Amino acid sequence: MAYQFVPYTVLLLVAASITTALVLWGLRYREVPGNRAFLFSMAIGTLWSVANALEISATTLGPKLFWANMQYIAYSLAPVVWLIMVLYHTGKGHLVTRKRVLLMLIIPMITNILIWL
Repeated sequence: MAYQFVPYTVLLLVAASITTALVLWGLRYREVPGNRAFLFSMAIGTLWSVANALEISATTLGPKLFWANMQYIAYSLAPVVWLIMVLYHTGKGHLVTRKRVLLMLIIPMITNILIWL
């Protein structure tokens, strides 16, 4: 697997560093409602940025496809996690139940299965 330096990746790696730092910062506040959604949101941001940087830097098709597929994990999960985070931060956290979260994850899981096939 060959990779090359692309200046744009520096910005993506800075973004990944910031979201990783926010995950570490958020671990200190585990008891806050909605914190888990925040942590997942920041972790998804990190995955998205790193996978995008590696896709851009890859020089052959195989690694480019792999990192593009990794980005789909973030693409598909981000809206669900954002909705959950918004519900908690607007005082509607009681609407977030395990059953509803599993229902919201059906489309992202189908998307990821189809992408990786």
